[in-house]
Amino acid sequence: MTSVRDLSFMALVALSACDAPAPSPDDDCRQATAACADGFRCVAADAGAFACVPDGAEGEGEGEGSGEGEGENPAFGGFTVVSAGGYHSCGLDSGVVRCWGRDDRQQASAPAGEFVDVSAHYWHSCAVAADRSVSCWGDDEFGQATAPVLQATRVSAGYFHSCALRTDGALSCWGLDDSGRLDAPDDDYDAVSAGWFHTCALTKTGAIRCWGMNSDGQTDAPAGPFVAVSAGSLHSCGVRDDGAAVCWGNDDFGQATPPDGRWRLIDAGAEHTCAVDDGGSVTCWGNDVRRQSTPPAGSFVAVSAGLDHTCGITNDGGVVCWGQNNHGQSAPPAPQPE
Repeated sequence: MTSVRDLSFMALVALSACDAPAPSPDDDCRQATAACADGFRCVAADAGAFACVPDGAEGEGEGEGSGEGEGENPAFGGFTVVSAGGYHSCGLDSGVVRCWGRDDRQQASAPAGEFVDVSAHYWHSCAVAADRSVSCWGDDEFGQATAPVLQATRVSAGYFHSCALRTDGALSCWGLDDSGRLDAPDDDYDAVSAGWFHTCALTKTGAIRCWGMNSDGQTDAPAGPFVAVSAGSLHSCGVRDDGAAVCWGNDDFGQATPPDGRWRLIDAGAEHTCAVDDGGSVTCWGNDVRRQSTPPAGSFVAVSAGLDHTCGITNDGGVVCWGQNNHGQSAPPAPQPE
């Protein structure tokens, strides 16, 4: 059985320039649509950034994100984005990026400023600023944290690469280019997800395109239409327009076998997958050795599956994480007061 931990180790050995320790299961020491539960509605804080607020609450820039009112945050507090990485996590709290957990590569040392999106992976993190520029921090051994000059609405940090959805609907990727993980096909896109060794994206017509390493069929996306996509380690997942979840690629731990249901969003981690259903409940499947696939009860508006931990945003704007916590990656801060 080949796992992402085995491949990560082999990649780190083969790429001798990188001195990062290989992940180990015994070490003591991972959308285009905002989903809102009943009683909540979606507002656009900025173009490409969304949040769920109680019915009747007012927010700046409400609507479909025309690009007007850039730099303004909604008139409510709490987290609107969360991203679980390897041993750290990041979130967007009222426009401020906050990260917690392992910081040996400065992957949790977020820059100051106002942001509309953030993404954490194993050794680095990236964010889109209110002016649509992209910033990355952490390990930069292969240029994955050296973002090009561009205007973007979303960003996704992968294992040794990063990708951004530009304001014109095209994609830009940078970092390690083995297996073609940076070679995004030309199209008009609505979302992008950088995985461990491959990348997937959702076109505006609902098709999923994946590229990069295809050792387990993780880039063999089925026909759509889809409304969401997520690239994990050796598997990928999407949500169809009827709410059904579909996954493809490695299924050694059941991470590519989603349960029946109607799902609002989905996120593929290293060896597990999590999704939010129509009622706001989180369900996870796959590897659960660190309890990363055992979510708490409650109503959620977002979920992010990392290496051995998972984080979600509750309806009140708080973040809850579960699973491994050896570096504090599952101990999020409370939302900033308004």
